[in-house]
Amino acid sequence: MVSLLTWLLVSFNVQETTARVIIKGYFYQDTLVEIYRVSESEKRQLFDSFTIPGQNRRYEQRQGSDNINMPLRELEIRFTKTGPRTIADQKLNSVLTSIQLIKPFQTHFFFNGENVAKFFVANEGELRNNGELIFESQGKSVTVNSISEIGRTGWQVVAGIPLLFFFGVLLLARSSRLLSLPAFSDIALGNKISTSREFDTINGLRGMAALLVLLSHTAPGFEALQMGLALLFVISGFLLSKPFVLDNTKIFSWANIEHYLTKRLKRILPMYYFYVFLIYVVALKFDTALRHFFFVQGEGHLWPMPQIFTFYMLLPLVLLATSLCHRLHRFLPITVLVTAIYFAFTSMRGWTPYYNGSGYQQFFLFSFLIGVLASYLQYDLLTKPNIVNTGARWRQETFGLVALLFTFFAIAWSAPLVAPTAIFNWLSQFWVKCLSCGLIILMALNTPNSFYRKIVSNWLFRSVGVIGFSFYILHGLGMQLFEQIQIQYFGVSSGAERSWVFVIGSFSITYCMAILSYSLIERPFFGYRAERSGESR
Repeated sequence: MVSLLTWLLVSFNVQETTARVIIKGYFYQDTLVEIYRVSESEKRQLFDSFTIPGQNRRYEQRQGSDNINMPLRELEIRFTKTGPRTIADQKLNSVLTSIQLIKPFQTHFFFNGENVAKFFVANEGELRNNGELIFESQGKSVTVNSISEIGRTGWQVVAGIPLLFFFGVLLLARSSRLLSLPAFSDIALGNKISTSREFDTINGLRGMAALLVLLSHTAPGFEALQMGLALLFVISGFLLSKPFVLDNTKIFSWANIEHYLTKRLKRILPMYYFYVFLIYVVALKFDTALRHFFFVQGEGHLWPMPQIFTFYMLLPLVLLATSLCHRLHRFLPITVLVTAIYFAFTSMRGWTPYYNGSGYQQFFLFSFLIGVLASYLQYDLLTKPNIVNTGARWRQETFGLVALLFTFFAIAWSAPLVAPTAIFNWLSQFWVKCLSCGLIILMALNTPNSFYRKIVSNWLFRSVGVIGFSFYILHGLGMQLFEQIQIQYFGVSSGAERSWVFVIGSFSITYCMAILSYSLIERPFFGYRAERSGESR
């Protein structure tokens, strides 16, 4: 059924598609031509604009638009005289010889001097039966609209190869199991690499962070971008420190450090390089691609990538120092980390080493170090039973309620202009969000039997958390794709306008792409050890 519906959609799209529009005629110098696509709701989308050159109208001129390759039912072409005004410009006549529409898989549509008037009408000025356009003085325009739908490509032409393709897809789908994809099967990997409950909680928080980023770009009135990024940064520091906190002798082995570094690179490089290749190399932007490959530049939403890479490479040095301190006293690593966080926040605030194409970004080292601190608090101090993670059910639920309220207000107050941040400005600062995220992680892990953990580790959050890296990398592309779908098929003039339809559409496309990219690009490059260990992704 899915294959059939997809085939019908593709066939319809190809039947309606116009690849190129070519104008021929006798036009005066500097005649501006603008080509619009008219939707069923009468909204206009500018496809292309160009100026027809030439010194006079003695020679027939042929000018084509760039490739359109979009469904087109109605067409509007506007001709405007923009050249110098002369005495002869009191009434200028331009002769439209033909309008040629190139459609895939079909003989081109020609509208020449005899039949232009049958298919088009001039809303301004005059369009005569012989195709002659009447321009008045400089600055005036003639707008030519199609008065009937542009011809469609016959279904017989476009049905064959797509039908064979989707028949093959149907056979492939019948022989495969969707739930066997790593994007879904990895949701249940908790017993292999960690405890199931802990794995689900961290994945849920990671999925929540990715959704906060998406919602901040698509949902009307929703602003929690910094909260989502802060949670992603803190979770990175928390998870990567965990195996070394559980066994602080690991950091003194080069084999363990090498294993950590290679696994981190395998985790991020394949998907990141694939995206850079797709966006920049294919577009022939080799200089920009090269800077991204070496993490010198982070364009747009890729700006965290150089920081993440830097932190991955520097983390062994941080853990080496904290492990040495741990040998002297159990609480010394926490003291050292608090001092390092304060120093990184105060001394590195004005240091912006990361280029993102339009400016420079600060190195948020303190946010990753807050994650390391949370890891020490969790796995070195809170591992034993305590008043929070043990005791009666009512106690767990009480702490869970406190944790839920804290999480809700931390997200709600992440926008700088939302009360009470208007009164207490420090609540809106990024370091407060990072500290809040550290507390959220600790509260979620130490209320294992509460409803709060169930909310945090719900299936949607966990499923996004597993594919979180691909989801974040691809969410901008998913938004752009759904924007074009809204423009082409729903007649929306601004497809990127925030709405809940935009949220659902962007999420659906991003989620599907992330499932495939995680399963086929990310997952093959890294694996999990079958025995239970403290190592997490």
